[in-house]
Amino acid sequence: MDVSYSPAKDHNDKIIGMVVNARDISDQNEAESERRLAAKVFQNAGDAILITDSKGNILEVNPAFCAISGYERSEVLGKNPNFGKSGRHDHAFYEAMWKGLLNFGRWEGEVWDRRKNGEVYPKWLKITAVADATGQVNHYVGIFSDISEQKAQVDRLQRLAHHDPLTELPNRALFYDRLSQAIVQARRDERRIAVMFIDLDYFKVINDEHGHDVGDRLLCGVADRLSGCVRESDTVARLGGDEFTAILTDIANPSGVAIFAEACFGHPSPSKRQILNATVYAYGAPTSCVRCVITSSRLYTTPSLTLRRHKAAAASSPSFAHASTTNMQTASTIGTNRPHFALHGGQRKPHQPLPRRCLLH
Repeated sequence: MDVSYSPAKDHNDKIIGMVVNARDISDQNEAESERRLAAKVFQNAGDAILITDSKGNILEVNPAFCAISGYERSEVLGKNPNFGKSGRHDHAFYEAMWKGLLNFGRWEGEVWDRRKNGEVYPKWLKITAVADATGQVNHYVGIFSDISEQKAQVDRLQRLAHHDPLTELPNRALFYDRLSQAIVQARRDERRIAVMFIDLDYFKVINDEHGHDVGDRLLCGVADRLSGCVRESDTVARLGGDEFTAILTDIANPSGVAIFAEACFGHPSPSKRQILNATVYAYGAPTSCVRCVITSSRLYTTPSLTLRRHKAAAASSPSFAHASTTNMQTASTIGTNRPHFALHGGQRKPHQPLPRRCLLH
């Protein structure tokens, strides 16, 4: 209760009593308590909050807004929130946002904005229109959170799901996806594609005798060597163990595939030698090898290759990969350190000699 007292006087201005006024202010106290609570929530919320007038001019922002955007409160008051646009969204995006606000009184979605330091970041934004008793919108309240870390975590998980953790090359799942895309594009452009399967000879011996650390370093060196020999449109993947593969797109003739194989495991020029670190590098010898120098040990391994070229019109991802795997097994029975070429519709017999330009030496 709100109580006030005042003297009661007669016509001679003599105090003859006391006037007591009492007023129930329960609702007022409750409203004031709610306002104080709202102010605390506004100031201490982890999410950024901004309030604008009906024209979109900022009336108030909370500390979280300043922390996320990098702007001081005094720098944004009176401004339209579009000062932080990142440039990633077109006019149609913002038009759809305002259409949602006008039709439903709210909008929610992912927006990319720019901090004061110029960094572009993603945020999850919720905008609500606030109307008065007559239904006239007089304020907009925007609440958003920085979702940079969440998106980075999703990207990391996606990368782990589609890339080999050791070499960071695409894994088997991504290989099949890339192969399917390459086949579709080659079919549309009426071009050819080729897949090279590489199996390292003697890798198990190296791994068993010198340990997994040495084997891992060798695999990383081979991965780097292969990656350095392909074009941006090609794909190098690790299927598992010591098995690698390369998808070569836009192949004009078989000699182009042989040249690629020689670039990877033949006698490349110094400019062609792609080195991961000082321990793994190409070695010029009568046969193709990758030499790994670990302390005082010199370890040699040679590749067994299967190169399979297909017309895109007759290829599918599973059949293509299965046929190439079969050819890889055939190449292994022939012997180590040699290639095996196969074309769509048939393959060379194991005893049939390869053209000189296809040999790796």
